[in-house]
Amino acid sequence: MMKFYKQLLASILMMLFINNAYAQPANDNCSNATSLGTLPVPPTCSIFGGVETGATVTLNNQTTVAATGANPYVYMTNCSGGGNMQSPALDVWYTFVASGSTANITINGFPNASIGLWSGNNCNTLAGAGCTNLGGSGNGTLTATSLSVGQTYYIQVSGGTPAATDANFSIAVNNSINCDNCLRTSTLVASPLPVSGTYVPGQVVRFCYTVSEWEQTNANWFHGVQIAMGPGWTGTVTNTSVAATCQAAGGTWAFFPTGIGNVNSTNWGTGFYFDSADAGTSVTDNYGDNCSGTGLNWQFCFDLTVSSTCVAGQSLSVTMDTSGDGESGSWSSPACQNDPSNIFSAVMAAGPVMTSANTATICSGGTVSIPLTASSPATYTWIATNNANVTGESTTLQTSSTLSNTLVNLTGVNQVVTYTVIPTSTPGGCPGAPQTVTVTVVPLTINAGTDTVVCGSACVNLSGTSSIAAGTFNTTFANSTTVAIPNNNTGGANTSVTSSGIVNSASSIGSICFTLNHSSLPDIGQNGNANAITITMPDGTVYNSTLTPLSGSGTQTYCIPPAVYAGYTGTLNGNFTLNVKDTRGGGGGTGSITNLQVIIATNTVSWSPTTGMTNGNTLTPTVCPTVDTTYTLTVIAPGGCIATDTVFVDYTTSPTIVLTSAIATTNQTVCINTSITNIVYTTGGGATGATFGGLPTGVSGSWVGNVVTISGTPSVAGPFNYTVTTTGGCTPAATATGVINVSNPPAVPTIATGAATCS
Repeated sequence: MMKFYKQLLASILMMLFINNAYAQPANDNCSNATSLGTLPVPPTCSIFGGVETGATVTLNNQTTVAATGANPYVYMTNCSGGGNMQSPALDVWYTFVASGSTANITINGFPNASIGLWSGNNCNTLAGAGCTNLGGSGNGTLTATSLSVGQTYYIQVSGGTPAATDANFSIAVNNSINCDNCLRTSTLVASPLPVSGTYVPGQVVRFCYTVSEWEQTNANWFHGVQIAMGPGWTGTVTNTSVAATCQAAGGTWAFFPTGIGNVNSTNWGTGFYFDSADAGTSVTDNYGDNCSGTGLNWQFCFDLTVSSTCVAGQSLSVTMDTSGDGESGSWSSPACQNDPSNIFSAVMAAGPVMTSANTATICSGGTVSIPLTASSPATYTWIATNNANVTGESTTLQTSSTLSNTLVNLTGVNQVVTYTVIPTSTPGGCPGAPQTVTVTVVPLTINAGTDTVVCGSACVNLSGTSSIAAGTFNTTFANSTTVAIPNNNTGGANTSVTSSGIVNSASSIGSICFTLNHSSLPDIGQNGNANAITITMPDGTVYNSTLTPLSGSGTQTYCIPPAVYAGYTGTLNGNFTLNVKDTRGGGGGTGSITNLQVIIATNTVSWSPTTGMTNGNTLTPTVCPTVDTTYTLTVIAPGGCIATDTVFVDYTTSPTIVLTSAIATTNQTVCINTSITNIVYTTGGGATGATFGGLPTGVSGSWVGNVVTISGTPSVAGPFNYTVTTTGGCTPAATATGVINVSNPPAVPTIATGAATCS
């Protein structure tokens, strides 16, 4: 048995290890970057110069296993050592606040890793500050210069292929300052900042480069600022503004679009250069701006424009360098050659990425309407692939910013219409990846049947049909919030759910249930508390439910008995509010309510009106109308699709026939060849005529304007049982009967005289 427990414990530990090993790293996203805090400050420069480095912050046992890559993925090009950062990749993130002008980021144990350094206070608007790719050894350092003290930076670490990961590497970061540099502190700010590391074609970006600390090594005064840019820019620098002169002796900073030419065997290119007041018209034959130390404010601003030619991933880097007057001016003691560059990194966007919905479901005959959105400003084109079973889809190219079509499903099964949407950046005209949008068109075809006639007190079965079978479906509304129940408190605890979209008035409440968790369950409903549990309906009606006290403690699911709210006829759309009270005095336990769930049962089929109707939730109800009635069939699909149709039932009263002559006329005796007393009836109920049977020869019937008349002179003797039957109108026909007795005169005796008489 002990061996079994050891094996079980080992299995549990192994499962825990596996789950932990493959858990998503906490720093998987930039917004959750692991903070290294403000890095230790480097020591102050001494008279001996050199590099001063602050203490190193090291994290071991780092991993990218189970990491994900953002979409769109941010990366940099033209990394130190060559190449671009891997894109896309599975990455993790770190962040720190700079305390020195140089950052040294060392990775050990991650072969072929990509490392990127980004600046910015918002993960959505990062600016590249440097990158490198490690070799197969997995060990290397990214050194980034011209950092701004107090600025937040982000470190991105990923594998060298889209799927590469590493389960155990270390990262070590420190700040340093180079005390031999002339340029000690500078900043380069872009406005606007790139979105996910990118700009779009045609976009104009303003850069401001500020030098705030300069040390005059070998008496080198600040003389020049050089601008170099990646191939993704147009190459033209516009809208320049120059720094104010710092020195008291005067002089002027100016922008030189093509540079100042060759000085000291170096061609000094496009940038800003200082021309002192007393050294002629050429900037190459004079000294620089004579200021040094901290707290300086030489600021140079200019605009660059992204090329209108869309080349996704093309470098939009900007590199700012400086020179002392011993390099680009007339001072004879060169220095400052190793001053750090200030590098800004971005790339041209690959085109907008669609962010709007890519699926939708509508009812047949409904309108799909999807506002189109993308990751950056864009225009849109969209087109549908023809589906022969659907009408209404746009099979020609559309340019509106809302995908909108009214679609009709011609079949009895679901149909799918597929659209292709392409975003194009504005400005720039750079197309993004196409998005496929699928729209499911749910068929809901119904027919309430053929108009019919019902006669008198008769009933008729309606004959509806529908693509949705008759039945019910449930719509569940739930709230998982946990609310504590106050102990010995008449106010109790409240929780609620909000229902919406119930369109069938014949819907009903399937159940109202919640979870009760209490350390002493008998506290709820103790002593038969009649309102320990109340439910307030959407129309404000309140129902009380007495909970039979439960025993023990723990968690119980309680459903309010349906009989409590059986009489509710109000709306089913709105708030259902549950109140549970613990009114036990003298202590007791504590508890909570959670998981309130209201289920609404909706019939798929309903008819109206329902007067004189049975089986109204079927497609073939029986109706017994007493007036002309139009019946409406409503069918609701579980997805919310609704369809209606009508059928007309023409109510007609039964034909009638009523005697209007004397009652004796229906049973009269006459002598042959003697006229009968007219027999008269009145018809109604839609009768349009009458037929006659059993009349003696010489007697006939007629129907004129709902009046039946039997008249004439019988020429044959005998009893004649007649029948009058209505024609027209509905069935059954009305009938009337009677008897006409025709007698012969008695034989004439031969001895008799005078006329014969009938008796």
